[in-house]
Amino acid sequence: MKYALDTNAVSALMTGGLDVITPFRTWHRNDVGVPGPVVAKIQYGIMRLDASKKRQRLHDRFELLRSEIDLIA
Repeated sequence: MKYALDTNAVSALMTGGLDVITPFRTWHRNDVGVPGPVVAKIQYGIMRLDASKKRQRLHDRFELLRSEIDLIA
């Protein structure tokens, strides 16, 4: 693995930040991972939001991202 995404990078991927998405597209899937504490922090942040379309949208995007990127233990 070459790249460990921090909370800001994961958040930018979830919200469409081109400064992260552009280089992300050039990396091989096996070269990218997300540390466990980052996963927990994003999940906690989503959980704290009031029930809304935004919360559901972020939850769905995060689950999609989790299915595509390995967790770093």
